[in-house]
Amino acid sequence: MWALVLASCGAAPVRSGSTDESAAWSQWRAARREELVGPEGWLSLVGLFWLEPGEGTIGSDASSTFVLPSGPAYLGRVVVGDDVRFVGQDHDETLALDTPVALGSLRLVLIERGGRRALRVRDVDSPARQSFGEIPVYDYDASMRVRARVRAPVAGRMLSLVNVLGMQVDEPCAAVLELALDGNAITLVASDDGEGGYFVMLRDATASDGETYGAGRYLDVTAADANGETWVDFNRLYTPPCGYTSLATCPLPPEENVLSIPIRAGERYQAQH
Repeated sequence: MWALVLASCGAAPVRSGSTDESAAWSQWRAARREELVGPEGWLSLVGLFWLEPGEGTIGSDASSTFVLPSGPAYLGRVVVGDDVRFVGQDHDETLALDTPVALGSLRLVLIERGGRRALRVRDVDSPARQSFGEIPVYDYDASMRVRARVRAPVAGRMLSLVNVLGMQVDEPCAAVLELALDGNAITLVASDDGEGGYFVMLRDATASDGETYGAGRYLDVTAADANGETWVDFNRLYTPPCGYTSLATCPLPPEENVLSIPIRAGERYQAQH
C-alpha cells in the first residue's frame, strides 16, 4: 500500500534557520522525552485489554481475566455492557472514554479504536520510565525547515488509515501540503491535529534502512497563515508511541505519504522496549 507521492509545488523552497529555531528545537526535544517518560507518559503503559460483553477480574494474579504485570493480586471487576463499569474497593463507577481513573499508582483509561473498546492501564511507577535513555536524533539542520503551500482537500476526502493492530481507522483529510525539499517536490496529506494545526504521518527511505522507525514517523505542523502557507520543520519528525511500547495503537502513514527519498532529520530509532 506504500507509494511515493511527488508533485510539483510550483514554488522554490524558502528556508529559515536562526539560532532561535535551534534553541526551540532543543526545548521540543525535552518535551518529547517527557511525553515518553512522564508519570503518565507512553512508557507508563502496562496493559491493554480488549473488551467483550460480560464481566471479568483485573489484577496481577494469574487467574485474573485481565492480568497485570504487577500491583494488587485483585484490583477489582470490569463489567462490560452498554457502558463499562469498574467495581473495586471504594470504587463503583462508569468509565468515560479517555478519562483516567486513579487507583494508587495505576490509571485505568477506557479507549475506543476501530469501533472496539479497550481498557488501557498505566502505572506511574513503571520500571520502563526509569530505565529509558535519550531519544536518538539527527543533528539539527536548518535546511530541513521549509515553507509549504497549504491547499484545501476535495470536499469529503478521507485518509485511508490502518493502525498497528490492522484496524481500519480512516480520518478526514484536513489539508494538502506542497513543498520542496532538497530539490524534490513533495505533496503530503494531513489530518486535523485537534488544536488548529495539522498532523502528518509519513514514511521515508530511512525507515527501510533502519535509521528511523520502520512503520514511519509523525510530524505536527502549524495552521496556514494569511497567505495560505506554513512552515514544515522535518527536524521535529518523531517516532510514534508504538516504537516504544507494544501497547499503543498507532495509525500508520497513508499511502500518499510514503516517500522513496530519505529525510535525515528528526528522531532516529533504537528499540528500547
